[in-house]
Amino acid sequence: MKLSNNLTFESLIQSFERKYSQQYNSMQLSWLKRGFDKGLDISRCANPRYDWTLMKEVMYGLTYGVDISRHLDYDTTEERARLIREGRVRKLDVSRYESRNLTQKEAEKIYEDLLEEKLLQARRKRMAKVQLENEIDE
Repeated sequence: MKLSNNLTFESLIQSFERKYSQQYNSMQLSWLKRGFDKGLDISRCANPRYDWTLMKEVMYGLTYGVDISRHLDYDTTEERARLIREGRVRKLDVSRYESRNLTQKEAEKIYEDLLEEKLLQARRKRMAKVQLENEIDE
């Protein structure tokens, strides 16, 4: 597959390696290749300082149409990156739990609370709609 500017994967990787003055390891290359083959914007996680597990989470996010790269630091754990990705996919306010000052357990609790709140809002909205429809039918 080629990008719109006809760069091959190999030449794109070479340009990133020159830009960052660092080479990729085999796992990083594997995830970048997967993203490239799917037509994803691999520049979002192309810095070789990203561990391959972070690259993977960014790629999964891009597959769902969300870019989590701006929420990550190079030392973000895979678990935190996954939580951020899942929150972005579910349209949660990830800024509430992306802080490095929070433990993973605290971040997970905030994520669960936000998700529960969103589900409750959706249920209330459906119930209000059903109630309105019932009132109209009477």
